[in-house]
Amino acid sequence: MIATLQDYLFYTQRLLHDADAQTWPVSPDLIDYVNIARDRVCLDTLITRCLPIITLNALQEKYLYSAVLQAAQMLVPAIPVRSIGTVLNLNVIQSTAYQPPMTRKSWTDLNAGWRTQGPQNPAAFPEVWANYGVSQSFYIANVPGSPLSAEADCLYFPNLLVNLSDTETAIPDPIRQLVPLMAARWAFYYQDEIDIAERFLAHYKLEKQDMMESYPPFSGFN
Repeated sequence: MIATLQDYLFYTQRLLHDADAQTWPVSPDLIDYVNIARDRVCLDTLITRCLPIITLNALQEKYLYSAVLQAAQMLVPAIPVRSIGTVLNLNVIQSTAYQPPMTRKSWTDLNAGWRTQGPQNPAAFPEVWANYGVSQSFYIANVPGSPLSAEADCLYFPNLLVNLSDTETAIPDPIRQLVPLMAARWAFYYQDEIDIAERFLAHYKLEKQDMMESYPPFSGFN
């Protein structure tokens, strides 16, 4: 069972047929491959999600991902969040009995359909939102006339594993078993062994698909 960075490295070296660590010893490079692989698994499975509460300010249409990150870092119990990968949805908290989701739009549609009068024309309630850029910011419309709270469903990237004894607390079993496959792919990729790297990527995709299909439809992967 994978629980620490040392475990990730051990299984990655086995996949590389290098259990004695002759070709790929434990090094900053191999540790980097594991951490890059962890981020990729988070993206592919949406396994690291959280629901921080942010403030929607009066007459403000643009919000930075850094505000979502700050809110996520204050969650109790704490989660090992390093950065926000993407915001998936927003629920406006009007009251404890009414917290409707906003409709996600493309930036093009939001810009054309809701921003023609600018942000200085407040409505009673925000209705739509759109990401702008990758992991940078998002816009809402219509802007509220007074501050509101909103629940931000987002994907986060976990803190890096640095020391061999560092424990994996973000990616649960059995999803974390995908990490060595992707780490091995990066190891061969950066050795310019592209054919072998692509084979590992294919194995990773098949294993990910089989694993996620094994979960019941209410598991939370979508």
